Amino acid sequence: MKRPLHVWSVFGLVSVILVASAGWFSVRYVRNEEARIRAQLSSEQDQSIRLALWRMDSLVIPLIAAEAAKSPESFESQGVVFVGDAAPVTNSSRYVLLNFQACTDGSVTSPQAVITPPQEEEEQSQQQVAFEPLNTLERLAELQQNLNVAKLTSLLPEAPVITGQFDVVANGYFDNNGSNIVQNNAVYPPAIKGQRSGKVIADYNTRQVRLQQLAQQNAIDNYQMNMSPLTSIGTSQPLWLDGRLLIARRARVGGVDVVQGVWLDWDALRQDLLAEIDDLFPDARLEPIIAADLETTGNVLAAIPVALLVNDVVMTDSGWSNQTVALIGAWLGLVVATGSVGYLLHAVSSLSERRAAFVSAVSHELRTPLTTFQLYSDMLAEGVIQDPQQKKEYLETLRSEATRLGHLVENVLAYARLENRPRAPQQLISFADLMQQIIPRLKQRTVSIDGTFQSPTDFPEVQVKVDASVIEQILFNLIDNACKYGVRRENAVIEIETTIEGKCVHVDVFDNGPGIDPQVKGRLFQPFSKSDREAAATVPGLGLGLSLSLGLAKQQGGSLTLVDTSKPGARFRLELPVQATP
Repeated sequence: MKRPLHVWSVFGLVSVILVASAGWFSVRYVRNEEARIRAQLSSEQDQSIRLALWRMDSLVIPLIAAEAAKSPESFESQGVVFVGDAAPVTNSSRYVLLNFQACTDGSVTSPQAVITPPQEEEEQSQQQVAFEPLNTLERLAELQQNLNVAKLTSLLPEAPVITGQFDVVANGYFDNNGSNIVQNNAVYPPAIKGQRSGKVIADYNTRQVRLQQLAQQNAIDNYQMNMSPLTSIGTSQPLWLDGRLLIARRARVGGVDVVQGVWLDWDALRQDLLAEIDDLFPDARLEPIIAADLETTGNVLAAIPVALLVNDVVMTDSGWSNQTVALIGAWLGLVVATGSVGYLLHAVSSLSERRAAFVSAVSHELRTPLTTFQLYSDMLAEGVIQDPQQKKEYLETLRSEATRLGHLVENVLAYARLENRPRAPQQLISFADLMQQIIPRLKQRTVSIDGTFQSPTDFPEVQVKVDASVIEQILFNLIDNACKYGVRRENAVIEIETTIEGKCVHVDVFDNGPGIDPQVKGRLFQPFSKSDREAAATVPGLGLGLSLSLGLAKQQGGSLTLVDTSKPGARFRLELPVQATP
């Protein structure tokens, strides 16, 4: 009987649905878990970025505020300086390369680039005049040659912050990106789309306010109500011009419009800024930005137009999380559950097949003897048979069929008891005596066949611990099979051979018949392996003898195997453990 196709189809469909659902859930889970971890790492990076920006602005803000709040006179050239004159303004920080003032005619001067009379040079050198820095004149010459004053002026706000009446415009002293305070995302969008919006903007505004407050306080401290009515100062703005970092502002000094500014040493400043955040971002970079870049750059310093660039968040393998272990456990559970259901279906189908095969085989095997019993008994009872010799033949037939029927029932009951009850008590017995007891019954089974039965007269003198009736049933089944399948030729021979090998004794039962079909070897020891059609087309039998014999042999601590041989016929070997020798 074939397995029900619809049962396996439903099982396969349900399994595919379960696996597909579990796969979809797993993919979604893994993606969500990666997104969660990435968001967590991104949040941690955002916090580190804000901390890094605070550190760098804390270094730069005092410098920028101090330079931006200097009085207009601090940027005017001192002209010729004699010994004993007051020293001109010097750099308040090592990051300042040059303070300068540019006029509308394109001329550029610096208070640090002073000229001393020739006759005074030796005397000034002896008095170690320290207000002429090295390379100052070269830097001034570079600005005079390369600075585009008109372009610089166009980049600066026009509205004054401090006038001669000393009015300070609130929140208007310092302008970094063209507007004093970032108002919304349209002016200052997040650095990463969908992230870093409110917190970054609020953090930037806080640093911007701190810069403005410090610059205003410095301005109040510097000017002290002493500005000329003709003097006004515009908004100071850090900017990049031709690769130079400048802080510049418009100013009106004595009724003349000028541009006053500071040229900063970007290389030295960048090195120190990166050193401030080396523990947070050892591979960070600082890149100059222009006003247009501010709309697409998020990590900007409040003091100078510089962006902090860090590497993207990298997903690292941190091992299996609890959620991953749970997911693997769920998959294992699904596999085990599916496999268990499949195994259960297979077991149920196999049981159904075995039952169907059993019913088919038993019904076929019982039909012949029962029909014979009914027919012969009716004929004998009604006196149809009068010949004494014929009556004797009929009675012999009835006895033969009764014996075969009894053997059939015995095998079925023995197989049913095989796994449902403990094995019978075993006794230590001489193997030779055991075989002497069994051989007569085996020889009697071969009387009805057209062939000869051969068995040894001497057997190994060893002790075995077995149930004698079980060993007899095993050998009888082997002889019975040989009588059914191994005598389909003239001069058929069924033979028993016993040998000792190691700690085991072998009992071989073989014949010179057609042998075993290779296609049948795989299911040779399966119970009820014959179908109804096979049972009807072959010799009588349930197909239960070898399966029963194998189970009984294992129950006795031995084994039953089909031995490969180059000779014609089939050879079965019963192996029993030897307990002791006399």
